[in-house]
Amino acid sequence: DSQQQQQHLPTTATQKPRENKSSNQKEEKSSFSLAYEQSFGFFDDISDYNWKLMQRRAAARINHKFGKNPLKYNGQPAHWYMHNFEPDFACAQERRIGGPGDGPKWVCDPHRLTKISEERKKNEGVGCLVYSVGCAGKYHLEDGLYELLGPVCEIHVFDPGNFARDDLKDKNMHYHPWGFRSSYDDTYKPFARGEFRTLQETMEEL
Repeated sequence: DSQQQQQHLPTTATQKPRENKSSNQKEEKSSFSLAYEQSFGFFDDISDYNWKLMQRRAAARINHKFGKNPLKYNGQPAHWYMHNFEPDFACAQERRIGGPGDGPKWVCDPHRLTKISEERKKNEGVGCLVYSVGCAGKYHLEDGLYELLGPVCEIHVFDPGNFARDDLKDKNMHYHPWGFRSSYDDTYKPFARGEFRTLQETMEEL
């Protein structure tokens, strides 16, 4: 009887399904590739599914409350920003670099900068590049980035004035005495005095 019972025991519980290791490995390898490629290696832990959801959300968002007149309230910055371009991307490990108050800035997942900068320095010989506009002689953000990243990142500071420091070269920081102006609106006049260049002009020179 025991032999007869054993013959009728189900075998599916002990049988393992056949796995296609190559296809599983390929799927696992590519499941985070979209965000990685489109963020230039910055995001390496966001799945393709979630990345596409984020893209659809951004594409469907209405940026201007007054679509026919997006410049409404442009003379009142607080009102204008309230009605235009609300942030639709959140960073899980966002940090304020440089301390509290004016000068320091919120940075999206700065720990990723450390990782990707070290990888690029090793593979390509260069780390990351930072453009900081408008320091007014306060280097809170730049000093904070240096403490976080070290000299692996090249930091350029732009401000029309005279805000250079003696220790900048040792920290791979570079001060430039000009600000940025519009590249398409020649009628725009910056409030501050001094020299102004477009981003394109700056990149070509540096």
